[in-house]
Amino acid sequence: MDVHSYWRIVYFMPVFALTLQIYNIVTKYPYETPKYLLQNGRKEEARQLLKIFLKPKYVEPRIRELEHYCELLRYFQLQQREEIGSSRVPELQN
Repeated sequence: MDVHSYWRIVYFMPVFALTLQIYNIVTKYPYETPKYLLQNGRKEEARQLLKIFLKPKYVEPRIRELEHYCELLRYFQLQQREEIGSSRVPELQN
C-alpha cells in the first residue's frame, strides 16, 4: 500500500464509527422522549423507556418529576391562553 494513501484510512475510520452509531440510535431507541410520552398519556411506555437509561430505583422519581413538569406546563399554557384572549382588541373578537 502506498504511504500517501493512509490518509484515507485515517479519514474513513471515524466516518465508519459515526455511521455505526447513527444506525444503532435510529434502530434501537424510540423517537419519543419520556416527556412527550407522559404529555400524551402513555405513562407505561415512558417508564419502559426510562428503564433503558436509568437504574430501577431512579425511574419512579423521574416519572413523578416529569409528571409535575407536564402539569406546570399545562397550567402555564392555559394561563397564557387566557391572558392572550383577554388582551385582544374588542372589535376583533368573534
